[in-house]
Amino acid sequence: IERSCGELRYFQYPDVPKRACADSPGAGPDRMAAHFDMDVFTLLHQTPCDNGFVSLEALIGEDYVKLPAIRGTLVVNLGEILRLLTGGRVKATVHRVVRPPMRLHAGSARDVLVFFQAPPLNARLRPIEFRDAQVGAGSIFDELYQAAGDQGHVR
Repeated sequence: IERSCGELRYFQYPDVPKRACADSPGAGPDRMAAHFDMDVFTLLHQTPCDNGFVSLEALIGEDYVKLPAIRGTLVVNLGEILRLLTGGRVKATVHRVVRPPMRLHAGSARDVLVFFQAPPLNARLRPIEFRDAQVGAGSIFDELYQAAGDQGHVR
């Protein structure tokens, strides 16, 4: 963590205009398309929309589940680097932000404070070893680790 690539961002989303609501002609359902973060983990602190609309959703199995903003809590998303380090044992959180319907456009503003935690860009990453096997073996990190050499970073 001492030399990590942590990044803190503050997003202020205004009310969604009627023309950009999910049920407006030509507008899709997503305000931010489904994705996973390219880090180890992400912490999100979000304020609830005044109208009660829940815009953040995570993919659980084959369905998207709403993640309501609860004051005083954090949402933890696991990132793609953690998936790679564990050989897929830990899955990256696929999530998206959806648009409200027209009837809920007023009061759909929300604030989000996001912290992305990633390893240093020159980190020598090794797969995590589990008691039953080195499940990360054969990952992209094998090649990167070998190329890192004694200096601890890719030349």
